[in-house]
Amino acid sequence: MLADISGSMERYTRLLLLFLYALAEGLERRVEGFVFGTRLTRVTRQLRGRDPDQALAEVSRAVEDWSGGTRIGEALRSFNFEWGRRAPAAGRSCS
Repeated sequence: MLADISGSMERYTRLLLLFLYALAEGLERRVEGFVFGTRLTRVTRQLRGRDPDQALAEVSRAVEDWSGGTRIGEALRSFNFEWGRRAPAAGRSCS
């Protein structure tokens, strides 16, 4: 899952991250989490095995461009180049 945490999305950021946390904790399949503003940041590790507030605090420490500008095209290009091939096909899980 990709979530926009740029300044224009600031009022929705907590909700998006709580949704991502719920997916990561609630699904039997592995969920990869990424956030972006001006750069893409993988936050999968920060969302595991903590209470929601602790997970969000960990994410905020890991993200350098919190509530800043937005470079959606660059973030999507980075995701596709670095992570797109690792995403599971339908019916398969990540290794």
